[in-house]
Amino acid sequence: MGGTRFIGCYLVAKLRELGHQVVVCNRGKTNGGLPEPLPGIGDAQYQQMLQGVTVLQADRKNPDQLKAAVSS
Repeated sequence: MGGTRFIGCYLVAKLRELGHQVVVCNRGKTNGGLPEPLPGIGDAQYQQMLQGVTVLQADRKNPDQLKAAVSS
């Protein structure tokens, strides 16, 4: 949850650095794309980080919407 904002971007980067596959959920009220590049991370490293990131669009407060997004 919350992978496209300030803290989430750094968390996504750290989790990918540790080799985890990451799923980011965005409710669609802001840019639902992947996290923006972070200071100190070059283009090649950023592209490698994003290879293990999946983005879902759903509101975590809406159980039906979240279930549908996770099931797809």
